[in-house]
Amino acid sequence: MNMIYNSAHYYVLEYDVQSGHDTLGCGAYEIADKAAQREALLYGKLACRFREQARQLAEVEATQDEIDDFLGQFDGLMGQSVTLQ
Repeated sequence: MNMIYNSAHYYVLEYDVQSGHDTLGCGAYEIADKAAQREALLYGKLACRFREQARQLAEVEATQDEIDDFLGQFDGLMGQSVTLQ
């Protein structure tokens, strides 16, 4: 697991999946909305699409606000509450 993004609003963790479940080779991504205390886990085709779009943002050196706006489009998928133990 690697933290690949952290702002006041979101964090993104990248998981390197080492099993037969990751047939596309894209790994998995956990996106968390800190204010809403919700998160989503992306895998499969959605993880591949997320990774490609994130690479495009990195290539144009997007601002933190632009990255947060990009991550905001996943808010509808965030149904899992973030809990600390």
